[in-house]
Amino acid sequence: MTRVVVLGDSAATRYFLRQGLSIQQLEFVGLATGPDRERLAYGFEYGSAASRFKGTVEVGADAVVLAGRYGRGGLRHDTIPFLDVAAPAGEPVEPDVVVLAADWDRPLPGWLTESAPRVVRFGRPASVAPEAVVVPPAVGWAAEEIAAAVRPLSAVAAAAVVAVGGGSGADPDRASALAARGGAAGAVVSPWPAADGVAGVTVVDGAERAVATAVLHLAVEEPVEAAAVVRRITSAARRTRLDVRPGPAGGADALGSADALVDASAVTAAGRSVVVPFHCDVRTLEAALACDLATGLATWA
Repeated sequence: MTRVVVLGDSAATRYFLRQGLSIQQLEFVGLATGPDRERLAYGFEYGSAASRFKGTVEVGADAVVLAGRYGRGGLRHDTIPFLDVAAPAGEPVEPDVVVLAADWDRPLPGWLTESAPRVVRFGRPASVAPEAVVVPPAVGWAAEEIAAAVRPLSAVAAAAVVAVGGGSGADPDRASALAARGGAAGAVVSPWPAADGVAGVTVVDGAERAVATAVLHLAVEEPVEAAAVVRRITSAARRTRLDVRPGPAGGADALGSADALVDASAVTAAGRSVVVPFHCDVRTLEAALACDLATGLATWA
Protein backbone atom coordinates (compact mmCIF):
# COMPACT_ATOMS: atom_id res chain seq x y z
CA MET A 1 0.00 0.00 0.00
CA THR A 2 1.04 3.58 -0.69
CA ARG A 3 0.29 5.81 2.30
CA VAL A 4 -0.94 9.26 1.26
CA VAL A 5 -1.36 12.52 3.17
CA VAL A 6 -3.30 15.42 1.59
CA LEU A 7 -2.55 18.97 2.73
CA GLY A 8 -5.11 21.61 1.79
CA ASP A 9 -8.80 21.61 0.89
CA SER A 10 -9.47 22.62 -2.71
CA ALA A 11 -11.51 21.33 -5.63
CA ALA A 12 -8.37 19.65 -6.98
CA THR A 13 -7.56 17.79 -3.75
CA ARG A 14 -11.19 16.70 -3.32
CA TYR A 15 -11.22 15.30 -6.87
CA PHE A 16 -7.95 13.55 -6.06
CA LEU A 17 -9.44 11.99 -2.92
CA ARG A 18 -12.51 10.80 -4.77
CA GLN A 19 -10.45 9.15 -7.50
CA GLY A 20 -7.85 7.82 -5.09
CA LEU A 21 -10.50 5.91 -3.14
CA SER A 22 -10.97 3.79 -6.28
CA ILE A 23 -7.30 2.79 -6.39
CA GLN A 24 -6.49 -0.22 -4.25
CA GLN A 25 -2.85 0.74 -3.94
CA LEU A 26 -3.59 4.06 -2.19
CA GLU A 27 -4.36 4.43 1.52
CA PHE A 28 -5.22 7.91 2.85
CA VAL A 29 -3.68 8.32 6.30
CA GLY A 30 -4.07 12.06 6.92
CA LEU A 31 -5.83 15.21 5.76
CA ALA A 32 -5.12 18.84 6.68
CA THR A 33 -7.86 21.38 5.93
CA GLY A 34 -8.77 24.93 6.80
CA PRO A 35 -11.03 25.81 9.74
CA ASP A 36 -14.22 25.43 7.65
CA ARG A 37 -14.47 21.65 7.57
CA GLU A 38 -18.13 21.68 6.58
CA ARG A 39 -16.94 23.18 3.30
CA LEU A 40 -14.94 20.00 2.80
CA ALA A 41 -18.02 17.83 3.32
CA TYR A 42 -20.22 19.87 0.98
CA GLY A 43 -17.54 20.15 -1.70
CA PHE A 44 -16.70 16.47 -1.50
CA GLU A 45 -20.31 15.44 -2.00
CA TYR A 46 -21.47 18.02 -4.55
CA GLY A 47 -18.29 19.44 -6.08
CA SER A 48 -18.20 17.32 -9.24
CA ALA A 49 -19.90 18.34 -12.47
CA ALA A 50 -20.01 14.68 -13.53
CA SER A 51 -21.77 13.01 -10.59
CA ARG A 52 -22.50 13.30 -6.90
CA PHE A 53 -20.47 11.32 -4.40
CA LYS A 54 -22.12 7.90 -3.98
CA GLY A 55 -22.03 7.88 -0.22
CA THR A 56 -22.20 9.98 2.91
CA VAL A 57 -19.62 12.39 4.31
CA GLU A 58 -19.47 13.03 8.06
CA VAL A 59 -16.97 15.50 9.48
CA GLY A 60 -16.01 14.87 13.08
CA ALA A 61 -13.55 16.53 15.41
CA ASP A 62 -10.70 14.20 14.51
CA ALA A 63 -11.54 12.68 11.13
CA VAL A 64 -13.75 12.69 8.08
CA VAL A 65 -15.81 9.50 7.75
CA LEU A 66 -16.93 8.30 4.32
CA ALA A 67 -19.48 5.54 3.86
CA GLY A 68 -21.39 4.15 0.88
CA ARG A 69 -21.00 2.36 -2.44
CA TYR A 70 -18.17 4.32 -4.00
CA GLY A 71 -14.70 3.57 -5.23
CA ARG A 72 -13.64 -0.03 -5.48
CA GLY A 73 -15.76 -2.90 -4.18
CA GLY A 74 -19.22 -2.71 -2.63
CA LEU A 75 -20.28 -1.06 0.61
CA ARG A 76 -17.31 0.83 2.10
CA HIS A 77 -16.34 2.73 5.20
CA ASP A 78 -13.24 4.96 5.24
CA THR A 79 -11.94 7.12 8.07
CA ILE A 80 -9.31 9.75 7.18
CA PRO A 81 -7.77 11.45 10.26
CA PHE A 82 -7.32 15.20 10.34
CA LEU A 83 -3.76 16.45 10.77
CA ASP A 84 -2.55 19.63 12.46
CA VAL A 85 0.80 20.38 10.84
CA ALA A 86 1.50 23.09 13.44
CA ALA A 87 1.18 20.64 16.33
CA PRO A 88 4.04 18.58 17.77
CA ALA A 89 4.55 15.09 16.47
CA GLY A 90 2.05 12.56 17.70
CA GLU A 91 1.59 9.05 16.41
CA PRO A 92 3.97 8.55 13.46
CA VAL A 93 2.22 9.09 10.13
CA GLU A 94 5.08 8.04 7.83
CA PRO A 95 3.46 8.77 4.46
CA ASP A 96 4.90 7.58 1.18
CA VAL A 97 3.33 10.52 -0.70
CA VAL A 98 2.30 14.03 0.37
CA VAL A 99 -0.12 15.84 -1.95
CA LEU A 100 -0.33 19.65 -1.66
CA ALA A 101 -3.16 21.94 -2.73
CA ALA A 102 -2.12 24.80 -5.01
CA ASP A 103 -2.51 27.37 -2.20
CA TRP A 104 -0.64 25.39 0.47
CA ASP A 105 2.00 27.80 1.80
CA ARG A 106 3.07 26.36 5.16
CA PRO A 107 6.37 24.53 5.66
CA LEU A 108 6.12 20.78 5.95
CA PRO A 109 6.95 19.65 9.51
CA GLY A 110 9.87 17.31 10.06
CA TRP A 111 7.67 14.62 11.60
CA LEU A 112 5.77 14.45 8.30
CA THR A 113 8.80 14.32 6.01
CA GLU A 114 11.15 12.07 7.99
CA SER A 115 9.91 9.11 5.95
CA ALA A 116 11.20 10.94 2.81
CA PRO A 117 7.87 10.93 0.97
CA ARG A 118 7.36 11.93 -2.64
CA VAL A 119 5.72 15.36 -2.76
CA VAL A 120 3.10 16.16 -5.40
CA ARG A 121 1.61 19.64 -5.84
CA PHE A 122 -1.38 20.98 -7.72
CA GLY A 123 -0.71 24.36 -9.34
CA ARG A 124 2.61 26.01 -10.07
CA PRO A 125 5.93 25.35 -8.28
CA ALA A 126 6.27 27.24 -5.01
CA SER A 127 8.91 28.10 -2.44
CA VAL A 128 7.27 25.64 -0.05
CA ALA A 129 8.43 22.12 -0.97
CA PRO A 130 10.25 23.19 -4.16
CA GLU A 131 11.15 19.55 -4.76
CA ALA A 132 7.49 18.73 -5.39
CA VAL A 133 6.45 17.24 -8.72
CA VAL A 134 3.75 19.53 -10.13
CA VAL A 135 0.60 18.03 -11.61
CA PRO A 136 0.58 19.34 -15.20
CA PRO A 137 -2.35 21.41 -16.55
CA ALA A 138 -4.74 19.04 -18.30
CA VAL A 139 -4.90 20.80 -21.68
CA GLY A 140 -1.13 21.28 -22.01
CA TRP A 141 -0.47 17.71 -20.85
CA ALA A 142 -2.87 16.23 -23.43
CA ALA A 143 -1.37 18.38 -26.20
CA GLU A 144 2.13 17.27 -25.23
CA GLU A 145 1.13 13.58 -25.29
CA ILE A 146 -0.50 13.95 -28.71
CA ALA A 147 2.54 15.80 -30.09
CA ALA A 148 4.81 13.05 -28.72
CA ALA A 149 2.69 10.43 -30.51
CA VAL A 150 3.01 12.29 -33.84
CA ARG A 151 6.78 12.90 -33.65
CA PRO A 152 7.81 9.44 -34.95
CA LEU A 153 6.01 10.33 -38.21
CA SER A 154 7.76 13.68 -38.59
CA ALA A 155 9.70 16.13 -36.45
CA VAL A 156 7.56 18.87 -34.92
CA ALA A 157 8.71 22.37 -35.87
CA ALA A 158 6.04 24.35 -33.98
CA ALA A 159 2.99 23.66 -31.85
CA ALA A 160 0.07 25.55 -30.37
CA VAL A 161 -3.24 24.60 -28.81
CA VAL A 162 -6.24 26.89 -28.51
CA ALA A 163 -8.80 25.90 -25.88
CA VAL A 164 -12.09 27.05 -24.43
CA GLY A 165 -12.56 26.29 -20.74
CA GLY A 166 -9.08 25.37 -19.52
CA GLY A 167 -8.26 28.44 -17.45
CA SER A 168 -7.88 28.71 -13.69
CA GLY A 169 -9.20 31.78 -11.95
CA ALA A 170 -7.04 30.94 -8.93
CA ASP A 171 -3.75 31.04 -10.85
CA PRO A 172 -1.61 33.61 -8.99
CA ASP A 173 0.60 34.18 -12.03
CA ARG A 174 -2.21 34.85 -14.46
CA ALA A 175 -1.81 38.62 -14.60
CA SER A 176 1.95 38.47 -14.97
CA ALA A 177 1.68 35.81 -17.67
CA LEU A 178 -0.68 38.03 -19.64
CA ALA A 179 1.55 41.05 -19.24
CA ALA A 180 4.68 39.14 -20.27
CA ARG A 181 3.13 37.46 -23.29
CA GLY A 182 0.68 40.09 -24.44
CA GLY A 183 -2.29 37.76 -24.26
CA ALA A 184 -5.79 38.99 -25.00
CA ALA A 185 -7.92 40.08 -22.08
CA GLY A 186 -9.29 37.05 -20.23
CA ALA A 187 -6.77 34.63 -21.71
CA VAL A 188 -4.20 32.45 -19.96
CA VAL A 189 -1.01 31.48 -21.77
CA SER A 190 1.27 28.65 -20.69
CA PRO A 191 4.17 26.84 -22.42
CA TRP A 192 4.83 23.12 -22.66
CA PRO A 193 7.60 21.06 -24.35
CA ALA A 194 6.43 19.99 -27.81
CA ALA A 195 9.77 18.52 -28.91
CA ASP A 196 13.47 18.87 -28.29
CA GLY A 197 14.12 22.58 -28.51
CA VAL A 198 10.49 23.35 -29.44
CA ALA A 199 8.14 24.95 -26.91
CA GLY A 200 4.43 24.51 -27.50
CA VAL A 201 2.03 27.19 -26.31
CA THR A 202 -1.46 26.79 -24.85
CA VAL A 203 -3.86 29.70 -25.11
CA VAL A 204 -7.15 29.31 -23.23
CA ASP A 205 -9.91 31.67 -22.27
CA GLY A 206 -9.77 32.49 -18.58
CA ALA A 207 -13.08 30.88 -17.62
CA GLU A 208 -13.11 27.68 -15.63
CA ARG A 209 -15.46 25.10 -17.17
CA ALA A 210 -15.89 21.45 -16.36
CA VAL A 211 -14.77 20.40 -19.84
CA ALA A 212 -12.14 22.10 -22.00
CA THR A 213 -12.55 21.88 -25.77
CA ALA A 214 -9.24 22.30 -27.57
CA VAL A 215 -7.65 22.20 -31.02
CA LEU A 216 -3.97 21.29 -31.32
CA HIS A 217 -2.08 22.67 -34.33
CA LEU A 218 1.27 21.09 -35.23
CA ALA A 219 3.69 22.25 -37.89
CA VAL A 220 5.70 19.21 -38.99
CA GLU A 221 8.81 19.05 -41.15
CA GLU A 222 7.60 16.24 -43.44
CA PRO A 223 4.06 15.79 -44.84
CA VAL A 224 1.98 13.15 -43.01
CA GLU A 225 -1.43 11.56 -43.56
CA ALA A 226 -4.35 11.98 -41.17
CA ALA A 227 -4.89 8.20 -40.96
CA ALA A 228 -1.28 7.71 -39.87
CA VAL A 229 -1.69 10.40 -37.21
CA VAL A 230 -4.79 8.68 -35.83
CA ARG A 231 -2.98 5.33 -35.74
CA ARG A 232 -0.05 6.84 -33.81
CA ILE A 233 -2.34 8.52 -31.26
CA THR A 234 -4.38 5.33 -30.89
CA SER A 235 -1.19 3.38 -30.21
CA ALA A 236 -0.07 5.93 -27.60
CA ALA A 237 -3.50 5.77 -25.93
CA ARG A 238 -2.78 2.22 -24.80
CA ARG A 239 -0.15 3.48 -22.35
CA THR A 240 -1.32 6.97 -21.44
CA ARG A 241 -4.50 8.86 -20.59
CA LEU A 242 -5.77 9.42 -24.13
CA ASP A 243 -9.06 8.03 -25.42
CA VAL A 244 -9.43 8.00 -29.21
CA ARG A 245 -13.05 7.96 -30.42
CA PRO A 246 -14.07 7.40 -34.04
CA GLY A 247 -16.33 10.43 -33.68
CA PRO A 248 -18.04 12.67 -33.88
CA ALA A 249 -17.30 13.39 -30.21
CA GLY A 250 -18.07 16.41 -28.07
CA GLY A 251 -17.35 17.85 -24.66
CA ALA A 252 -20.23 15.97 -23.03
CA ASP A 253 -18.51 12.70 -23.94
CA ALA A 254 -15.48 13.73 -21.88
CA LEU A 255 -17.41 14.80 -18.76
CA GLY A 256 -16.30 12.70 -15.79
CA SER A 257 -13.59 10.93 -17.81
CA ALA A 258 -10.04 10.54 -16.51
CA ASP A 259 -8.75 10.53 -20.11
CA ALA A 260 -8.43 13.25 -22.75
CA LEU A 261 -10.84 12.40 -25.57
CA VAL A 262 -9.50 12.72 -29.13
CA ASP A 263 -12.06 13.05 -31.94
CA ALA A 264 -10.47 10.92 -34.67
CA SER A 265 -13.10 11.92 -37.25
CA ALA A 266 -11.95 15.53 -37.05
CA VAL A 267 -8.18 14.94 -37.28
CA THR A 268 -6.78 16.55 -40.43
CA ALA A 269 -3.38 16.67 -42.10
CA ALA A 270 -2.62 18.89 -45.07
CA GLY A 271 0.93 19.36 -46.26
CA ARG A 272 3.01 20.10 -43.18
CA SER A 273 0.06 21.01 -40.96
CA VAL A 274 -1.65 18.61 -38.52
CA VAL A 275 -4.81 19.52 -36.58
CA VAL A 276 -6.09 17.36 -33.69
CA PRO A 277 -9.25 18.33 -31.76
CA PHE A 278 -9.69 16.96 -28.24
CA HIS A 279 -11.76 17.43 -25.08
CA CYS A 280 -10.95 16.87 -21.42
CA ASP A 281 -12.65 17.16 -18.06
CA VAL A 282 -9.96 19.37 -16.54
CA ARG A 283 -10.38 18.57 -12.83
CA THR A 284 -10.96 14.86 -13.37
CA LEU A 285 -7.97 14.44 -15.68
CA GLU A 286 -5.64 16.40 -13.39
CA ALA A 287 -6.79 14.31 -10.41
CA ALA A 288 -6.02 11.18 -12.42
CA LEU A 289 -2.55 12.51 -13.28
CA ALA A 290 -1.98 13.15 -9.56
CA CYS A 291 -3.03 9.56 -8.82
CA ASP A 292 -0.53 8.35 -11.42
CA LEU A 293 2.19 10.36 -9.68
CA ALA A 294 1.18 8.99 -6.28
CA THR A 295 1.22 5.38 -7.43
CA GLY A 296 4.38 5.75 -9.52
CA LEU A 297 2.52 4.89 -12.74
CA ALA A 298 3.15 8.24 -14.42
CA THR A 299 5.03 7.18 -17.56
CA TRP A 300 5.02 10.83 -18.68
CA ALA A 301 6.68 12.29 -15.56
